[in-house]
Amino acid sequence: MREDESSPLRAHALVALALVHDRRGDTAKATGLAAEAAALGVSVDSAPWVATPADAHALRALALEARDTAQASEAWSAYLAAAGTSPYAAAARARQAELKKKGGGGPPKKKKDAKR
Repeated sequence: MREDESSPLRAHALVALALVHDRRGDTAKATGLAAEAAALGVSVDSAPWVATPADAHALRALALEARDTAQASEAWSAYLAAAGTSPYAAAARARQAELKKKGGGGPPKKKKDAKR
């Protein structure tokens, strides 16, 4: 029997693969897989298969990058706080820096009123 293309299992597998590719240095592939998982509505908040609390933050960050850069940046901060001296911390900081360049990671910007 074939797995439903929109199943939670598929979304979880995609975001897990995104983390693997990110940690191998293939950020473009990781970003694409994470965006696909996000489009399927992935939620890793209660995934029992996540190895560590730090990894849960990293998976959440990847899943959020495509739709909410500010929350993704917060999740990367939580990952960095939980991961300590992880060998993946530098990559997480780099992803967070990219999000900040895109306008994520800070308070929402106020819209300027249009002049009449």
